[in-house]
Amino acid sequence: MALPWLSRRGQQIVDESGTPVLLRGVGIGNWLLPEGYMWRFADNTATSPRQIEAVVESLVGAEQAERFWHEFRERYFTEEDVAAIAGYGFNSIRFAINSRIVLDEAGAFREDGFALIERAVQWCRDHGLYVILDLHGAPGGQTGANIDDSLGWPDLFTDRRNEELTIALWFELARRYRDDPTIAMYDLLNEPIPGDHRAQYTRPLAKLYKELIAVIREVDKRHLITLEGTNWSNDWSMFTELWDDQLVLQFHKYWNAPDQASIQTYLDVREQLDVPIWLGETGENNTDWFQGNFGLADSLGIGWNFWPWKKLDTENSPASIRKPHDWELVQAAAAGGEKPEPEVAQRILDEYLENIPYAACEHRVEVVNALFRRAPVRLAPEHASRAGGARRAGAVEGFHEADAVTVGFVDTERSGAIDWANTGKGAPQESERLEVRLEAGEWVAYDVELAEPGALTASVSGVASADARVTIAIDGTEADTTDPGEALTAARSGELTVGRHEVRVSVTAGSLALRALDVR
Repeated sequence: MALPWLSRRGQQIVDESGTPVLLRGVGIGNWLLPEGYMWRFADNTATSPRQIEAVVESLVGAEQAERFWHEFRERYFTEEDVAAIAGYGFNSIRFAINSRIVLDEAGAFREDGFALIERAVQWCRDHGLYVILDLHGAPGGQTGANIDDSLGWPDLFTDRRNEELTIALWFELARRYRDDPTIAMYDLLNEPIPGDHRAQYTRPLAKLYKELIAVIREVDKRHLITLEGTNWSNDWSMFTELWDDQLVLQFHKYWNAPDQASIQTYLDVREQLDVPIWLGETGENNTDWFQGNFGLADSLGIGWNFWPWKKLDTENSPASIRKPHDWELVQAAAAGGEKPEPEVAQRILDEYLENIPYAACEHRVEVVNALFRRAPVRLAPEHASRAGGARRAGAVEGFHEADAVTVGFVDTERSGAIDWANTGKGAPQESERLEVRLEAGEWVAYDVELAEPGALTASVSGVASADARVTIAIDGTEADTTDPGEALTAARSGELTVGRHEVRVSVTAGSLALRALDVR
């Protein structure tokens, strides 16, 4: 399927007709760059690709390890995954690439690695999805952490040869894809120089970015290039001017408040430099947080990419790999403990290989529905798209502080700030559950997506005062009240079209502590 070319026009990414395009997609981690947490390995054990590879080889030997990794690459990500991603309504995929997949130890190009990438790009062409090529692990490493496959330091910036290999790699990628509109953007370096490394390597990073842009433009004048800030992509102080007229600036977002105040810095830079911004990696939280985070991005015209599409034994990715029997034996070995017998380890790893294709995974539609706020979905009340009310005493700290809404803990004895950290579960911890407190004359509205034509039924749950009157309006029209069942009130719309619709809850008398809004 031929896709239109994308380009930058002011603060927007647009297609050839000038229509704005929000890239809303998923990231494919683990496939070309394994990460230990996606294998359920403990922190500070086998977390990087090199460490995971060493564990597998120690369990089954070099020959069987080589076979394992060949099968892993063949099965982990296939056209079946691409078809599912397109079928869910995503429009793009970000591929996390480890340089060792496409460069051998001598620095020569590995055609088998490029073939893996091209096969995936072809599937995306066939299914009408844009591709973001993400250099997640540059030669030598751009972060010094496990996520770049480094040896513990950002040696991309300590050895000029590593920079030269990175430059040569991007030249080669640009040469291969310069005429292909399927590629939306080149993502030059993932999350470069975090933490204290910024002090000594920010200037070298800026210099390298400029070199990479220049060498790409030698062969490719057209494709968008996305640049990430320092410190896990989120420090944009280095961006005081644009180094190319087809740039997109990228930030990542994890484990903080999903409100506008949390990303205001990036919105300010968007205005100052008149440049598109993209939320290139975000996720790893519960479905309530997803509703707020991705809804916020949509409301502000910011494209996004969910991380990651698939991992082992998860409640918060669209695809969950079923845990093999006795997987804890592999986990123990990865942590430096006793190793199972080779034949036992082989059986466990073979079962893992059987479980990783998409068809063998558990499919968590509720995660996708949370990202798009797509019916059926149980909406978390604290993540309203719009509100009309006031912030009053009892509101939680550090969330929606400048907005016209009062969000409080369901547990009224609970105080302080919200713990936004990932729980590893699909739902928030009980201690972190929130409610919206509405008085007479106040309302909250939620954008909800319909994937096919039909009616919407909305049911309000919470605690209401004895004199409360609560109404539900859908697209501005008060909906017909239906049997609420166990809810406080419920209403049903008429026939609606595919697309986005507004569900508004208003209190016209009394008060309501809104705790859930089920939309089906």
